[in-house]
Amino acid sequence: MKKTLTLTVSLLLLATTLASAQHKFGFSITAAPTYAHSNTTQTVYLPAVYVPTAPAGSTDPVPVVWSNKTQIWGYVVGAMGHYALTTNWSVSTGFWYNRSSTDGIFPFAPGSIPARYITRILQIPLLLNYRSSQKRLSPYFSAGALASFLQPTIFRPESGSGLDDAKVRFDQSVKYRAVLGAGISYQLNPHLSFIAQPLLIWNFKPSSNYTHFVSYQLNGQTQLVYSF
Repeated sequence: MKKTLTLTVSLLLLATTLASAQHKFGFSITAAPTYAHSNTTQTVYLPAVYVPTAPAGSTDPVPVVWSNKTQIWGYVVGAMGHYALTTNWSVSTGFWYNRSSTDGIFPFAPGSIPARYITRILQIPLLLNYRSSQKRLSPYFSAGALASFLQPTIFRPESGSGLDDAKVRFDQSVKYRAVLGAGISYQLNPHLSFIAQPLLIWNFKPSSNYTHFVSYQLNGQTQLVYSF
């Protein structure tokens, strides 16, 4: 009898714990087009083989003033984990892969050889989210930060040029960005919801050798969230 009572109480406690945790956790996949604006000037050090004006036979890195003014379209994909703090507030984090590209001139060879500039960034966001009501359709806001890990930029000359891709790592340090978002959340069923939320990602000026720096990104983010 005592064992039965203990088992019954244990099952009741477990059921209560599971009930209280119901819909606390969620998982989402995200995908979105991105628009990035950048207007920067910096000094970078490149291998002499990539600098046509470098002295012949030189093996030392060569300082080059690099000005970059771009407006680039791309995309971001990733996954997020969500935890509900209250019925209105939640936190989320995850992993994003951001890729963008634009056309330009291959900078590491004489002449005007067309090339594709490909930028890849790995991002880890941490967001505080607010769903303003429990109605099926509700405004949805987010604020937080993300850590960005810039991968080597690929300079891909046009096919038939006889040149290979050049990869240049401009910065190896982790960059932290501010994130603000506003959109809507639509509850499809008790477990599934859809979020459409444009995000502004603001890039702070690095402490390195930039003489001018304005950079931000807009994500037209959509998420399909499963709560359990």
